[in-house]
Amino acid sequence: MIEISQLRKLFKGPEIISHKYFDQLTDDLITRAHHPLAKLKKKSFNLIPSAVLVPIIYEEDNIKILLTKRPTNLKDHAGQISFPGGKIETGDLTPIETSLREASEEVGLSREQVEVLGNLDVYVTGTGFRILPIVSVIKDFSSLKINKSEVDEIFYLPLEFLMNKNNHQEESATYSHGNEKYDYVYSVLPYENYKIWGATAGMLINLYQILK
Repeated sequence: MIEISQLRKLFKGPEIISHKYFDQLTDDLITRAHHPLAKLKKKSFNLIPSAVLVPIIYEEDNIKILLTKRPTNLKDHAGQISFPGGKIETGDLTPIETSLREASEEVGLSREQVEVLGNLDVYVTGTGFRILPIVSVIKDFSSLKINKSEVDEIFYLPLEFLMNKNNHQEESATYSHGNEKYDYVYSVLPYENYKIWGATAGMLINLYQILK
């Protein structure tokens, strides 16, 4: 089992995480495989900056990752599995502030319960978002409260499941937009009755790559 002290050493800490740092990481974009149009969109589109919280929980001898399932009636990403998070607002001092604000709004996680360790790679989506995943350890998750307008349910992915490469799958699909059509491959982590795919699965695979 990975001890919290070991986990801390794998990340650079919260002090360096600023909007400028996020911009630099986006410009570098040295990350794992993305949506086929990711690099093109980086240059030709005004990508929307966003941040998500990757909440890691130590519970006795188990380590697990908190994930949410979005309601099926939402306009965007209905029914999908995601981390707490959202768009960076003007008043957010850092991407960390965004992730903590959204986690509080979505699942009732207070800032005092969160120890930020650092970040994963920037993830760029084909829908025009650039996302900074903020890795954290949750000290207490006993008083979580779901905001039903944004989250249908919370569940926990065992770190042991993520660290088993046999659970990593890929699927392909064809995306159509106007006269454009292209095939792309995306990561999938099928866990129990949940299908974790796309950006969330990609970020989890990145976490796996750091921890392995």
